[in-house]
Amino acid sequence: MSLVKALMRFNVALCLFFLLSSNIFSQVSDIISGVKITPAREGQDVRIRVEFLSSNLVENITLAYKTFGAGEYRFQEMVLSSSSASAVIPAAYVQQPGLEYYFLISGKGGVESYYPFEALTGNVLQETVVGVDPKDSEIIILSPEPGQVMTQEDALITVSLLKANDNVDKAATKVFINEVNVTNLVAFADDLLILLGSSAPQLFSAGKPLVLRIELYDNTGKYYHGITQSFSIQPTGFRNFGVSAVKYNMRLRGESRNESVNAINNWYNNVGLDGTVDYEGFTLESNLYITSEEKGNLQPNNRYRVSLKHDYFEIHGGDYIPDFPTLIMSGKRVRGISGQVSAGFFNLHASYGEINRGIDGRIIEILPKGTVALGTDLFVLPDSSLARVNFGTYKRNLFAVRPSFHAGETFKFGLSYLHSKDDLASSLIARTAQENLVIGTDLALSFDDQRIQITGQGAFSVINKDITTGTLSNERIDQVFAADGTFKTNPEDIKKLKDIISQFITFNQFITPLKPEELSTLAYETALSLNYFDNYIRASYIYRGFDFVSFGNNFTRNDVAGINIVDRLRLFENKLFIQAGYEQLKDNRQGNKLSTTTFTTLNFSVSYYPSYSLPNFSIGYTRNANKNTLDLIDPIYGIYAVDDAVNRFSFQINHRFNLGIDQNVSLSTSYAKRDDNSLRKINSTSLTLLLATNQNWDKDLTSFLNFNYSGNEIAGTDFVFYSFSLGARYFLMNRDLVFNASFNPYLGDITRYGFDAGAQYFIYSNFSLNLQFRYLLNDLGPNDSVIGLSTRYDLF
Repeated sequence: MSLVKALMRFNVALCLFFLLSSNIFSQVSDIISGVKITPAREGQDVRIRVEFLSSNLVENITLAYKTFGAGEYRFQEMVLSSSSASAVIPAAYVQQPGLEYYFLISGKGGVESYYPFEALTGNVLQETVVGVDPKDSEIIILSPEPGQVMTQEDALITVSLLKANDNVDKAATKVFINEVNVTNLVAFADDLLILLGSSAPQLFSAGKPLVLRIELYDNTGKYYHGITQSFSIQPTGFRNFGVSAVKYNMRLRGESRNESVNAINNWYNNVGLDGTVDYEGFTLESNLYITSEEKGNLQPNNRYRVSLKHDYFEIHGGDYIPDFPTLIMSGKRVRGISGQVSAGFFNLHASYGEINRGIDGRIIEILPKGTVALGTDLFVLPDSSLARVNFGTYKRNLFAVRPSFHAGETFKFGLSYLHSKDDLASSLIARTAQENLVIGTDLALSFDDQRIQITGQGAFSVINKDITTGTLSNERIDQVFAADGTFKTNPEDIKKLKDIISQFITFNQFITPLKPEELSTLAYETALSLNYFDNYIRASYIYRGFDFVSFGNNFTRNDVAGINIVDRLRLFENKLFIQAGYEQLKDNRQGNKLSTTTFTTLNFSVSYYPSYSLPNFSIGYTRNANKNTLDLIDPIYGIYAVDDAVNRFSFQINHRFNLGIDQNVSLSTSYAKRDDNSLRKINSTSLTLLLATNQNWDKDLTSFLNFNYSGNEIAGTDFVFYSFSLGARYFLMNRDLVFNASFNPYLGDITRYGFDAGAQYFIYSNFSLNLQFRYLLNDLGPNDSVIGLSTRYDLF
């Protein structure tokens, strides 16, 4: 390549956007600067990372996700790390046609928000899920395995084409490593392809992620099919102890970062240490993250965990997210000890620790005696004086256990118990201390090689919303529950209930339910799924009582019951997918509301994934309608009538092609219209458009260009935002040095210009330095800046 061309490429690299191997979504937000998500393939984990404009803006962030057409979102607490947060959507929930997700953000100072900000109206982020192509089975990658870590000494790629179609020209197969064509280094032996790592040491360098791509062509020279697989290379790391080998690795990370946000300057420092030791079937893992952002008056920012794993058991100490049935606990981080035992037919899963840190409140002012005041910040001190305070939180402990019985994948039955209680001694100034008890059961049956599945779970909860006075005496029950008392209930019935429940939970007048026969704290769901003739259909029924609550899952939707039906059809060798769904839920299950509201959701989508050389697309339609039983013309209650519907249309098309350079283009758009027929008339429309392109110029240069538009009209008021992103990543010095830069203008009702730049240098293959810089020009308010230096060291 000539010097002129090299200089041109270098200049382009400095002007274009830094592109990682993930999709990037950006909407105007005062908290989140962007979301990165790995490509979604059916049956594989999806990793999501959220990047913040400033690390001091977020105290907690939760990911809400579901498959398109599913009835309910699942929630998972994300792991905070410096100026970002991450989470993994498990493979079991990555299904076609796509994922829908959004984020619930708890800001410093208790401010709650959502991203996207219209998430609760259905305007959420979407990611197309690519299905499993039957042709994938024609390419068998014997080595490496997905995600495998190989040493430089034993690096070996072997591929079998034994099952390739007769129309495939095996000799025309192409092999790529990180977009570099290495076919000329591959040895072809009949149906077997062999590539030694020693034949391309510059590509098989340690400490860097690698992507293997295999492309097949038919006898006419036309592209037939291709697959990719990720792996990595590390130096040999083992030490012999007698005749056994202990394999280990360790990763050390450190960062120092300065942030100037809203004219406030702060320094942040953090260090992370991850390590793994393998010894004869035993695996010891450790994770440690320590940050200067740790404050005693906030929930923990530091994270630590030590795990010991074996085929038959797992033990986790520190911060861990246990996996229980969703009605019991889901996506909740527990700081303590968790573990499970897998002994064939019998399994045991348990977790104990704290889910909230105890934080003492603070007195703002003591009010003069006799003061009559209103507000949510008032607290009565031990001497009976009234004060305005900043409330703290009680330390909340949790214990959960689930014994279960398995017969392969055919039969699974479990029993769950959860008890959680606030520690009264952990905070002197806090809101009312509470206690929660949940018992549940779950069942899963599978027949005909899992083509028929029956699942179900149920739970019953008891909650005491104020345990500060302790358990009621029988004498006090006679007073409180007498015919002329506060609660007009038979005292003897309450005493019988107390004798049973007080063995497990504090019993007083603040406990729910006082009338278990009303089923207000019962929740259950059941589903039947059939998978025949490339047609998957699932029908489910859910019931959630008005008072059901579990401290292990803060996001359970209560007071609803109804059905959900999803039908997904695969056609033309998994190239065409048609999905339809219907859900109808009704609230007011205990009849304690003014009216009953019916929530109806209808969705339909068509997705087409042809060959590699043709574009794929997805079209979707969703209708959400809500209507209650009140009459609009009622002179008293008409103002509370609900009658609205949101119709949403979406379209997405992706195409990868080569016009001298490898390019990928994606266009997605969504239009939603809300018709509010109630007296409030809060009608709205929303239009979003995202055009994204990325180019792989060669093995050293990748670039990215996108355009994002969001137009909203709510009750006659318009909000318009649009943004551009332009940038690139460029490797130098045999890929030991990488530069990145980006320019991101946000225009419309809010104007902001963002500049990002950075460089990473591998001093050694396992030791690197990373410098990142961000500068934001704000139309309203002072400009912001972030500059950080981080380092990473890998020991193998």
